[in-house]
Amino acid sequence: MHVFKGHKNIVNCIDVTDTDIFSGSWDMTVIQWSRATGDAVNVFQGHTDGVQCLQLYEECLITGSMDKTLRIWNSKTAKTLRVLRGHQGGIECLHVVNKLCFSGSYDKTIRCFKIETGECISIFEGHTDGVYCLKYLNGFLYSGSGDKSIRVWDARELGETAKPESKWKKLCCCGA
Repeated sequence: MHVFKGHKNIVNCIDVTDTDIFSGSWDMTVIQWSRATGDAVNVFQGHTDGVQCLQLYEECLITGSMDKTLRIWNSKTAKTLRVLRGHQGGIECLHVVNKLCFSGSYDKTIRCFKIETGECISIFEGHTDGVYCLKYLNGFLYSGSGDKSIRVWDARELGETAKPESKWKKLCCCGA
């Protein structure tokens, strides 16, 4: 068993592959670790506040931070490919699927970005507190919030050809 040490603050999030572990921390970095040796392979630096969430997707690593940005990195070189902006509060969660990145923020919104261009193609509004968790399944986006609710959004029309829109149909709300 390995113990992976190297961050200078709390570890908030991880993702795992067959060969590596990626960990994000309040120290504003992501470290890529070798599962075989326990050694740090790469350090991803660029965020200006804590890293709250991350997900590997194809050859990319996507990270969300309290600095209100998402970063798309080349997962092999640790180089930033693009910085996604638009949230007015720190980013708490993300979910990447079908070349789209959904991000939830303390600004009470969810944004949907195209991975390949960085374009924000949708803003989901309706929560009355920060968005803490997201899941996309079969065209529907599920979000959980500090407002004590879970909302289900119809996102079936989103895709590579989607144009920027500001409103998407909320299907239901469970909770407060």
